[in-house]
Amino acid sequence: MWKKRSLDEIIQEKRKNRRENIWGAFGVGLLLSFLALFTYHGWKDRKEADRFFVPHDQILHRIPPSFLTGIFTAVTCYYFFSRRRPEMICPKCEKVKYDDGIMICECGGHFEKMEEMKWE
Repeated sequence: MWKKRSLDEIIQEKRKNRRENIWGAFGVGLLLSFLALFTYHGWKDRKEADRFFVPHDQILHRIPPSFLTGIFTAVTCYYFFSRRRPEMICPKCEKVKYDDGIMICECGGHFEKMEEMKWE
């Protein structure tokens, strides 16, 4: 049965969601930063060098651009992760949908944001 969360529980859920968005964006940015640092970027570069990984003597010169690439990617991912449309649920029939502005369910219930509800 779905019940409404208390104000403290709603705040904790929003903090948890924001923390997950931050860690997800950080992980994607870190992964892309390491890829930019240690691998060649295009097929042409790989074909000319005849290798996949960058030689050790070139890594030091690649740190600033790969760091900036990682930061840009993390900020962009965080923006898109946090801009998702909220999920809505009807506590009466348990129908789930994304927020589309229609708050009344076909069963006669009222849609609520998923982060404001909990299962008991």
